[in-house]
Amino acid sequence: AREVCSGPVWDALEQRVMKGALDPWSAADEMLRGISA
Repeated sequence: AREVCSGPVWDALEQRVMKGALDPWSAADEMLRGISA
């Protein structure tokens, strides 16, 4: 997932989780959104 969601996108998600603006599960959903099942 980190390969798909890297650089500024990863950093922004990480910051949102650390600030409590986004829960880790929702962040994971955003990271995996680009991966087909």
